Amino acid sequence: DNFDAATGAAHEAGSGASGSVEPPRRRSGSEKITSATIAQADSAEGTALLRPHTIEIATLGRSGRSIVPLDSFRFEFSTESADVEQLIGRSAGVITLLNFNDLDYARVRLDPESTEAAVTSASRIKDPLSRALVWSALDNAVRDGLMPVQKYLTAYARSLGKESHAGIMAGLSQTALTCIDQWVADRNFDAAIMGLLGAALDALAAAKAGSDAQLHLANLVLALTSRTARCAAGSSAVAMGRGFASQVLAVPVGEEIDRMYAGAPGQSGQAGSVGQSAETSGGTRASRGADHSTATLPFRGLINDHALRWNALTALVSLGWADQTDIARENHSDPSSSGRLRAETASAALPLPIVKIRAWEAIREAGALSNDVLSAIIAGFIAPSAMPLIEEYVDEYFDGLLGFWMDNSIEIARRLVLGLYPRWSVDEEAVVEKTDAWLAANVDAPAALRRLVIERRDDLARAIFLKSTQSSRH
Repeated sequence: DNFDAATGAAHEAGSGASGSVEPPRRRSGSEKITSATIAQADSAEGTALLRPHTIEIATLGRSGRSIVPLDSFRFEFSTESADVEQLIGRSAGVITLLNFNDLDYARVRLDPESTEAAVTSASRIKDPLSRALVWSALDNAVRDGLMPVQKYLTAYARSLGKESHAGIMAGLSQTALTCIDQWVADRNFDAAIMGLLGAALDALAAAKAGSDAQLHLANLVLALTSRTARCAAGSSAVAMGRGFASQVLAVPVGEEIDRMYAGAPGQSGQAGSVGQSAETSGGTRASRGADHSTATLPFRGLINDHALRWNALTALVSLGWADQTDIARENHSDPSSSGRLRAETASAALPLPIVKIRAWEAIREAGALSNDVLSAIIAGFIAPSAMPLIEEYVDEYFDGLLGFWMDNSIEIARRLVLGLYPRWSVDEEAVVEKTDAWLAANVDAPAALRRLVIERRDDLARAIFLKSTQSSRH
């Protein structure tokens, strides 16, 4: 599939130290562009990284309810900046898309006008490759701190139920969950996840029966529900999410889940908006789904399977609403290798100190585990919890780093170093300081180990920066 290959190239370009192509600065007093300049810079440092680029620039505009290319042209440049004379006199359209058709290996950005249009209307772009490129530009913008996290989540909430391409849906949900897990400031967490969960419930209720989108949304609801363990307060969306997880477990494999019940009696109230700008226009759908939580929310065509049931059970385990007996019962009904791995994750996710102690002991004996079993236990060990149950393991991680690396195979060591890095700590700045101290004290450590630690350290530093830029107006 040429589209998937091209999309993969676009995302890979965004993950390395490639150059970024800055958007044309459009100046127009009417619907025609009167001036446009394009620039290139290092994607990480913002300094000049000059190399030749051959890109296609397209102007996207409205055709009925869709956004389609109005025209496009190829543009070559190798200087720090260049005037794009071909744009002058053309219609400004809705979105100016650099690297149309994904011809060049570079990260691209959108100009401010195109960004605002993409936030509200990205799902209306008819061509899936163009849609993926626009979303990739938004992904890069939020990751680099050029777009507020709240605004990205608002754009994502508006896309729920509208995006039909499986690859795009998966990529968007991954970025959105990264926003929730790592980039949303603690003071904004409840509002962000309640609003996004409300939007996901709303989209799930309206999804086409039996569609891939319906199944994707069901799993998204469960993923978000598991993360509500960190919420300080309840809401109607949270109650509905937990009720949906319980309903999934009440329906046998192969049968239809045909309604959602409100869960957690006594929890009420409106879901918070995903972001400040979600309070108007399409953002209001972030609260509409939660309004149904006072009764039941019927829908059709969702056939239960083992994966869906495990996701529901793991969510309830993280919330303290299911225990080892439930896990054993589910594993008995699904004795497959996948089921055994999911049972390992669910067991390690139980929010009890003794469970975390046992999981850590198993992790320290990683050489006796398969790669997949180790990853499954780590996933449960670091699962969201209402209590900081694994905070004491921050120092143990750094004390054990060299042992992780020297005493295990490369792949096991890699999973330990990356999977256990304490970005889950309640004191992220202290973790960065401990990381820097470890790096300073272990200059002779294997280069591959230091590289992995530095990678995680930089990810956490990015998260701290993104959180520091957020307002608390939700």
